[in-house]
Amino acid sequence: MKNNIRSYGKLKSEKGFSLVDVLIGVLLIGLIGIFLMGSFRTFMIGARTTGDRTQALFLAQQALEEFKKNDGDDTPDWSYTSPDSKYTISSSEPSIDSGGTTNLVPRQVTVTWATPQGTESLSLIGYYYQ
Repeated sequence: MKNNIRSYGKLKSEKGFSLVDVLIGVLLIGLIGIFLMGSFRTFMIGARTTGDRTQALFLAQQALEEFKKNDGDDTPDWSYTSPDSKYTISSSEPSIDSGGTTNLVPRQVTVTWATPQGTESLSLIGYYYQ
């Protein structure tokens, strides 16, 4: 009987984690994981939006350069489709005061694309001499 009491005392004095300690640790790791998943999702949405805007800006600049290269003879109007978004590029002549310079012709290029939240657009205005 004394041996049993002594062995119980030895068990109680040993170091280690109890089941409650382990469960609290798992709970904390789970809560941190949920927070990180939400932050990662927000980051990915922001990265996609930035990527879409960068692509739209590139396409608008490319359209303006094409228009300048053709001296305004050919209005760039086309559709560009990427694997995850559809970009529509259109151009027009805005009514902007050229400051008395008759040779300066403005050209506005608008790029529109679809996002999960709706549609977004980006417009650039470029000038060329006629």
